[in-house]
Amino acid sequence: MKTKSLFFVLNFLFAGMICYGQQTTTITMPTSARQYVESGNLLIELSRIGDDKAEEKGNLKDAIDKFTQAIKVDPTFYEAYERRGWAKYILEDYKGSLFDYNKAIELNPNNSSIYLSRAYTKIALDDNIGGIKDCNKAIELDSQSWEAYFLRGGSKHVLGDARGALIDYNTAIKLRPDDARIYISRAKAKGILGDNSGAVADLTKAIEINPKDAASYFIRGYDKYQLGDKDGACWDWSKAGEMGYQDAYSYIQKYCK
Repeated sequence: MKTKSLFFVLNFLFAGMICYGQQTTTITMPTSARQYVESGNLLIELSRIGDDKAEEKGNLKDAIDKFTQAIKVDPTFYEAYERRGWAKYILEDYKGSLFDYNKAIELNPNNSSIYLSRAYTKIALDDNIGGIKDCNKAIELDSQSWEAYFLRGGSKHVLGDARGALIDYNTAIKLRPDDARIYISRAKAKGILGDNSGAVADLTKAIEINPKDAASYFIRGYDKYQLGDKDGACWDWSKAGEMGYQDAYSYIQKYCK
């Protein structure tokens, strides 16, 4: 119902007229690049509401059309390329997204967030080295970007550099100490490096922040088992299974007899 109501309002805005009782206010159609971008941004926000995947996809495609119109009006408006790149990323058009981020950076080479967004796209294309380079640039431009450290740590982790990942996760946590995802990632790096006690501590913190994440219980169970805490491990796996983490039961069957 909420999705349909917002869609109705948005259609009214684009149609050019909103009525308030006896008074009618005329709304002009977008003509400037900024207006087209704002219209596209509204469509992206609309795509996040509700569970209708076809409607979400349609809103994102309409958003891309608005950003394209903005570019036609002003080919030097970097934000239109940036936002179109983001919409394409959500639609998993990673090559198209990369093209737009490249153009946005060409037009505005000193914007940290564009490098960060392009890093996500490169990583989606399995270019972790390229992703790390873009995170490096994002950090150079904004040393407080916790997300750039977090993302760079993830790429280092994938490439087998658990120690380098750990350093980046440490920095990300200093900048954003209440994000469970970072603690989970750091726990995985610590586990690879043999610091199972540290991993358990990080996963306990992650569960404290987000007690509804079954994966945290499952991973913590593994680290507890490595430390010889069989009862604690089996309890965590049981909890993970109870929360819907199906793989937990195979571990219970194998290790909790």
